[in-house]
Amino acid sequence: MMVEKRGKNIAVAGGVAQLVIAAVMAITWVWTGSLAAMSSMLLSLGGIPLWGMVALLLYCHHLARREEAELRELAEQGTTRGTIFESEEGVELRPAADRVAFMEKWVVPIFTLLWAGLHVVLAVVILRELGAMPFRDMLLGADGTATLHKVYNAQPAVLIVGVVGFAAILAAESLALQDLKVRALP
Repeated sequence: MMVEKRGKNIAVAGGVAQLVIAAVMAITWVWTGSLAAMSSMLLSLGGIPLWGMVALLLYCHHLARREEAELRELAEQGTTRGTIFESEEGVELRPAADRVAFMEKWVVPIFTLLWAGLHVVLAVVILRELGAMPFRDMLLGADGTATLHKVYNAQPAVLIVGVVGFAAILAAESLALQDLKVRALP
């Protein structure tokens, strides 16, 4: 149960960190007018629902494990007959385990499709913004001379997004390994 709580806390912290990064990118975008900062802000905002879904799934797993521990404790005490966890047919009712099964069967795939759709929309918005700027202006300044102004403004955004992306990958791998360890336990 402790692993799910820790994972949920990491997911909430990851969502908050990504929200802070998105806010920094929004400020950078407003301050510099960099399209890279705008793109980074939009893509950072797109990741926040994923952290929320991970936190929700881990919380549901935590409730299912707690329910299982309570049922095991009742069985050890020999008081399982006539409890609220049995229906008339003698089949155990396990609402938390049923909730996890429902979420893994329906909610996660639907969320994944919606999340992918969100990123397609974000890509279209970003490409439209890039398309609104003539290619010549991306490479040359208003006076026609070569400038690296746009590229220079993109460097902080690329650095921040790269660092956050790397941290997110490490956190996701850590959660995946913990999940494998938890599922391997009897």
